[in-house]
Amino acid sequence: MTTDWRPVGPGARISVRLLVTSSTERLLLFLNAGARGGGNEWWITAGGGVKAGESLVDAAGRELREELGFGRGRDCDVGPVVAYRTAVHRYGSVDRQVSEAYFLVDYKDEDMLNFSNFTQEEQEVIRGYTWSSRAELEATSDPVWPSDLVTIWDHALSMRDGVTADPLMLHDRVDNISVGVRAAGPVQLGHFSPSPRKGKIWRKQG
Repeated sequence: MTTDWRPVGPGARISVRLLVTSSTERLLLFLNAGARGGGNEWWITAGGGVKAGESLVDAAGRELREELGFGRGRDCDVGPVVAYRTAVHRYGSVDRQVSEAYFLVDYKDEDMLNFSNFTQEEQEVIRGYTWSSRAELEATSDPVWPSDLVTIWDHALSMRDGVTADPLMLHDRVDNISVGVRAAGPVQLGHFSPSPRKGKIWRKQG
């Protein structure tokens, strides 16, 4: 298995997902309200689409810089691909085929995130972030995408610790994005909101 993996299927979106894990074994999640999510919100990992001509590794490095403000080797260690996943994203009546490669990112300091490189779209759809423990993630009733995130994270940590060597293969999943719900107040995993500086600097509420 190599990071040259590419999905099969015309029109499929190829993306990298980043399992950013702190030294206290907590996972970074963003609260997302996508344009096609029907007004709902759900938790996702960092990451995004792979651009034409990019390798998966290069895309992962770019997403680290754009979304979190740090780069490979300086503030974090990026491991190999830990899981490959193909799925159909269901946004209401719209279905889209996606193929994802998951990377484990060991990050040293939860307080050193920098969102100043967010794109305009990211500023509009990302409503907050949290660091979640495995127990919190497994127990929450908040919408979390993908639904098998705990399984993927467990496998990533097993690869990091040398328990297993091969990436996890997950195929033909279905993600019902439209089942997310907009919380009336802070959601269970911890809701962070942007400061008045257009979402570029974030602060905890409450």
